[in-house]
Amino acid sequence: MNWKRAVQIGIAGVAILAIGGYFALQAMQREARAVDDGVVEFKKGNYETAVRMLTPYADRGDKAAELNLGLAYAFGLGVKRDRERAHTFFRQSLGSRAQETYLWVAKSFESGDGVAKDAEEAIAWYRIAADDGSSEAREHLKGINRGS
Repeated sequence: MNWKRAVQIGIAGVAILAIGGYFALQAMQREARAVDDGVVEFKKGNYETAVRMLTPYADRGDKAAELNLGLAYAFGLGVKRDRERAHTFFRQSLGSRAQETYLWVAKSFESGDGVAKDAEEAIAWYRIAADDGSSEAREHLKGINRGS
């Protein structure tokens, strides 16, 4: 093989990789927009639509979808209220470091609604939320400390 042919093959390989990368990026952007659309529907109060739109993405590990489905199941928005399922979604979404997630996990443990009541676990989650900047979590911790 001569050097010109090798260069042509190399350029063709780079082009194939670039095209593949482009299509992969397009697919990721479409998926992100679909999750965003589901979150918008949730915020508009179209809960059944939002749950239907977000479920496939939560099943694939999308943190925003998991958080919103946790809220849906916690409060029975568009689905039958299911605190255990809500708690599972909250746990799964923790990689997002979302304050709401920590706060709702803490409240689940504090109330024992859907999970075993566990004051120590609730305090641990409130601390995580407070460390992440949640003023509501800080207020809960102050109230717990005053109560002891």
